[in-house]
Amino acid sequence: MAGFQMVGIFTMGLWLVALAGSGCPGTAATAEDQVAEDQVVEEHAEEELGGTAVAVVEDAAGACDGYFTWWLARELDGDPPLESSGSSSSSSSSTSERAQELERQVAADEEITALQQEEAAERMKLSQQRRADRELRAQQIEAERRQRQEEARLLREAETQLDAHEERMRAQRVQQQLAAEAEARARREREEVMRQMALPDAPLVLLQMLQAVLEVLQSQATAIQTLSSNVETLGHLHQALRRVSDQQHNQNNELMNRLLDLIG
Repeated sequence: MAGFQMVGIFTMGLWLVALAGSGCPGTAATAEDQVAEDQVVEEHAEEELGGTAVAVVEDAAGACDGYFTWWLARELDGDPPLESSGSSSSSSSSTSERAQELERQVAADEEITALQQEEAAERMKLSQQRRADRELRAQQIEAERRQRQEEARLLREAETQLDAHEERMRAQRVQQQLAAEAEARARREREEVMRQMALPDAPLVLLQMLQAVLEVLQSQATAIQTLSSNVETLGHLHQALRRVSDQQHNQNNELMNRLLDLIG
């Protein structure tokens, strides 16, 4: 900037010298007139020099600023064309700065958008994982509930069958007790018959004994039939319990396979 100021002052000096040496064409000025004219010219030149020097300095400063801006833009963005005026350089610099600012803003917006998309994708993935976990847990809970219901049903059936079995066992014990009592009674009657046979009217006593034996045999036959029926019932109960056990085992295996499929 100081160099441009010196160039401006030197130029103005040359212009003043040329102006002082030219005079007025067609007139014969004396030495005193020349001195007075020189003083007026110098005063007028000093007044113009101040304004002209300021203008020259401003133009030089604008040129320097334009060149610096052009050089900086070339270093940053390439080699743009050199403008002739400071205003054009300033406009180009401002446009370049606005373009750079716009590019930075666009890059920042794209980065923010990418981050938002990544966050949204992550939230969506997490939401889907949570939903899958909830569905799997609901399926497991439903499977456990069904398994508990099935176990409760099988337990009730087993308890019912056990009660029936206990009832049959009590009936069998009663029948055995009755059979034992009948046998004891028959034994006593046989003893009585043997005693009666020693009496003179033995044939009548023998006939009575035979009738008593027939009655005992009939009661024993009834007891045997009842016992046989109870044994057959126990056989059916055993088969039913075995079928229930097999069914429960198969259902447990099926539920376990479903749970393994859900977990896998």
